[in-house]
Amino acid sequence: MEFKNANLTFDKLHIVSLKEKEEIIVHHPAAYFATPEQIHQWHKERGWSGAGYHVYIRKSGEVYILRPINTAGAHCKGHNRKGIGVCFEGNFSDWNPRLKIDKEMNPKQFEAGVEALVKLCKQFKIPVEKIYPHNKFAKKDCPGKYFPFEQLINTVGIKLQEKEYHWAQKDFEKLKADGIITSDHDLNSPLTWGEFSVVINRIRESIEKNKK
Repeated sequence: MEFKNANLTFDKLHIVSLKEKEEIIVHHPAAYFATPEQIHQWHKERGWSGAGYHVYIRKSGEVYILRPINTAGAHCKGHNRKGIGVCFEGNFSDWNPRLKIDKEMNPKQFEAGVEALVKLCKQFKIPVEKIYPHNKFAKKDCPGKYFPFEQLINTVGIKLQEKEYHWAQKDFEKLKADGIITSDHDLNSPLTWGEFSVVINRIRESIEKNKK
C-alpha cells in the first residue's frame, strides 16, 4: 500500500510526536467529487492552514497524504493531536438532497481504505477498537449514514489478526521438522553468535548422522 504525497503547501503546522498518535478518526468531505487540492482550498477558506485531514482515500483507490501525520490535524475538536484524520472521498449523507449522494462505496475505495487503515494501525500500534467515526465526538452526520463503517472496521479487524506470511517461513518450518531449530523465533530478529553456533553444530551433527 503506497501513500502518495499530495504535495500541499501549508501556512503553519504544529509538529507533534508520532508517539502521541493513538486513534484514527474517519471522515467524508460531504462532496461527491473532491481532489486533494480542492479540500486544501476549502479548508484554507475556513481560516485553517490547509487540509485538515492527514490521509485521503479517493474513489479510484489512490491514497494521499494531505497533512503530514507528525502534525496536529484540523478534523475533530479535542482529537487533533492524538487522532489521525482519515477521509474517504464522497458524500455518504443525504443531509442536503440537492447534492449527489454516495449510497454505497465502490470496491476499489473500500479495499484501499482497509489497506490504509491496516497499515496505519500497524505502524502506530493502534487497535481496531480505536478507529472511530467523526460523529462519535461531534454532533455531525460525518462520515454519513451510508458510509459502511461497521463493515470497514470488521474487515480491518480480520486483516489485523491474520498472520503475515514470511518469505523464509517454509525453510524455517523445515529446519524445525529436522530438529535443527527447536523453537519459534521472530524471523526478522538478528541471530546471535550463540544461536548461530548451535544451529551450525546441529547441521554438522545431522550431516554426520546421515553419513552412517
